[in-house]
Amino acid sequence: MKSREQRRRRLIKLHRLDCRCFWCKRPTVLVISDRSTVNFPRRATIDHLDHKLSGRRRPGPREPRTVLACFECNQRRGAEDLATLRSQT
Repeated sequence: MKSREQRRRRLIKLHRLDCRCFWCKRPTVLVISDRSTVNFPRRATIDHLDHKLSGRRRPGPREPRTVLACFECNQRRGAEDLATLRSQT
């Protein structure tokens, strides 16, 4: 598991490249806080393109595995991925 500092650096890097959500294209707000309870809809988060639990790997080493997503889209996608994974078992 990545350390908190590594996740923070990755979030800042993704936000600098493009501050818009990968999914809804709305601007995100970068919040650097040790408190994980700051969960408002436009907060910038790191989203995994392939769900961690699925075990699937993306082809090609140059394709991104993570993208910047707003908290709202990240939560919605996570719920959809889990529902899909559960239905496949």
